[in-house]
Amino acid sequence: MIRRATPDDAEAVGALYRASYPEGFKSAYDVRTCEVFLPILVKPSNLLLRSGRFYVLEREGGQVACGGWSVEDPGTGEVEEGVGHIRHLAVHPACWGRSFGAQLVLHCLAAARDAGHTRMKVASSLNAAGFYARMGFVPVGQAILKHGRATFVSTRMVREL
Repeated sequence: MIRRATPDDAEAVGALYRASYPEGFKSAYDVRTCEVFLPILVKPSNLLLRSGRFYVLEREGGQVACGGWSVEDPGTGEVEEGVGHIRHLAVHPACWGRSFGAQLVLHCLAAARDAGHTRMKVASSLNAAGFYARMGFVPVGQAILKHGRATFVSTRMVREL
């Protein structure tokens, strides 16, 4: 079952991030990058949890995946007419390969389309770019975040709705 998340889901969403992101990132990022950026990335966003556009996928009494979308670009905060942004998708590693991430992305795409959007963007971690490509997203460049001497590279991707 997919349902809208609320601020009450922050603890469970954080647990999903802490289970998923370190496991997935270790195949694409070095140890230093993970040490610097994972503490930032595993914190749930209260703004997203209150937005009505962030969801959890529950199965057998627990949350196994989460993710959502926003109208604001996560890097700049800017709003571009008709464009939405996939945000903070995570699937528990024990559930990888069971289409839960795809279900959430399709749910977000439908919600954005219903809200009048015609394009979706995502800044994908390097390890997830193949997943988003299978979901119909096309790479259009890279985003680079720097923090001290660590660099986090992601793939900018876009999909027409």
